[in-house]
Parts: sequence; structure tokens; C-alpha cells
Amino acid sequence: MAFIFCFFDTEEGDIWDYLWFVPAPDFIKLANKLNSGKSLGFVAGRKKKESNKWDDYLIDKKSLANQIIAQMKRI
Repeated sequence: MAFIFCFFDTEEGDIWDYLWFVPAPDFIKLANKLNSGKSLGFVAGRKKKESNKWDDYLIDKKSLANQIIAQMKRI
């Protein structure tokens, strides 16, 4: 399993050209713990920074199908 996060541009009416494809185990490990650990949060900027822990999961939206297939092969 994996989580897919995207930025939706309301002015353009489309998603940004990139999205975050995060395998579930990685998300559980890296997500912000909210409500005393009962909820998990995701916050990422759209610019690459050394401090952004989600940069490794940022992919071109055109490669989503290939990422899903690769993730399924790992299971």
C-alpha cells in the first residue's frame, strides 16, 4: 500500500505536475504524529530543500502508474 498526495491548483483546475508517492511503511515512520499519535499528518513544500523529508517521494505525475507497479512487485 502507498499514499498519494497532490497539490490541486484551484486557479488552473488541475493537479500540479508532481505528486508524492509514499509507501505506507515510510509514511507511518515519517509522518507527523497528531492527536497524541492517533492521527498522522503530511506537510511538504513544492520546492526541494534538504530539510524536506518528503523530497525523496516526489515524482512526476506521468510516472505514477510505473511507481504503483513497482510498489506492487515489492509486496
